[in-house]
Amino acid sequence: MHPIFKLSNGLQTAQNLNGKSALSPQAKNRFAGLSHTGRFKWVAELPSKPQVVVVAPKTLQGIDIDGDGKPDIDQATLYQRIIQSFCPEAAIDLIQLGRKAKSFSKSGDKMLTNTQIITYFDKIRQQLGSGKTPDAILFPLAQSEDFTNIKGVNHQNVQKLGAKLIEQLPAEPNGKRSVIEALQQVVEKAQGGLKLYLKAGDEGSESLNWYNLTPGTINVGAKKPGKKKAEPYSAINSLINRFENGTLNIIKVKGGFDITGNGKYDIRDEEVSGGEPIVKRFVGKYLPQVLGTKPYLDVVLSKPELYHELNKQIFNLADLRDSGVISKEDYAKLKSYGSFAFVRIDGHHYDSKRMPVYHVEQVIPFKVDAQQQVVFNPEGVPAKSRRFKAVSWIYGTDVAAAVALGRDLQQKFSQKVLPS
Repeated sequence: MHPIFKLSNGLQTAQNLNGKSALSPQAKNRFAGLSHTGRFKWVAELPSKPQVVVVAPKTLQGIDIDGDGKPDIDQATLYQRIIQSFCPEAAIDLIQLGRKAKSFSKSGDKMLTNTQIITYFDKIRQQLGSGKTPDAILFPLAQSEDFTNIKGVNHQNVQKLGAKLIEQLPAEPNGKRSVIEALQQVVEKAQGGLKLYLKAGDEGSESLNWYNLTPGTINVGAKKPGKKKAEPYSAINSLINRFENGTLNIIKVKGGFDITGNGKYDIRDEEVSGGEPIVKRFVGKYLPQVLGTKPYLDVVLSKPELYHELNKQIFNLADLRDSGVISKEDYAKLKSYGSFAFVRIDGHHYDSKRMPVYHVEQVIPFKVDAQQQVVFNPEGVPAKSRRFKAVSWIYGTDVAAAVALGRDLQQKFSQKVLPS
């Protein structure tokens, strides 16, 4: 039976008289590349709406989108919006495990136990083949360890030794090995029917996320756009089989905020706190006008009642390191983003020995241009790009894993009509 080809300036499909597709998968792909000579377009039928599961810990709304220093959304929502930025038609099921931390000083990851992870993935495994198989799962958590603590293993041979390393882990009911085995059973039972995306880990190049030992997973490290070199915080080892953008500028667009650079808002205006971006105080200013000295920094740090003065200046990263505000490890990670930084700390209190006590809540890195004017551009995009005008930023291999999943869905599922 000949197919009835629908001509439309909307998104229609090729069908036969029974309403079913008249094209084979191979023909659909060829058909998608054709266009009618008139103003209408031939549009091929694409795969059904993708089903995605995001497994994340319950966290407080700790992601600052509009850059005013106040939290706006939680991690699970961030991953969802990144994925849908690439593939708007994706149906995403947010699974938030564990219990929510009572404060930002307690990590959301610590509120999630291995038992809860294992139980959930056992449930996924049982559902496979019953019509409830998702196309992809994002599992952006890590249990990381430095290679110096793992005898005979380094970033080059870890993939080759993977099976042996899993066997050497203690066979505890709720240990790392049990989590890896639960993930592996899902991948094996799916037989290629779903993709499991894992983060590489954010503890630096010489670290291992034990979950990456799971065979058949997509382990995603972080890099900058157009660059091959990994970000300084990203794990780099032979288990990492994918690198994607892990540092993203957030820019203001009409109606909200664009995270991934598609030119449209991913977060609506009404979802953010709406204050003025902190970076606005410094960007474009002549460096000597806003740069604080180390002696002044040390004076402020010695008196909690003066902590609010830090909001008025930026400081040399090396001075922040030498004064103990940031660690040597954080300094090594941040210096690739700039030589200066704004810091916001909590506190206003002393310990029992009347020593000042504080916690660094936020660090924003800055560079200067040839004219010694302050620049905020963590993503490293060209100065002529609209993404050069960032108000905030997000980074991490979890971000890179969400980007990788979104890109793959976009390639496989997104409806595209070629111009006639």
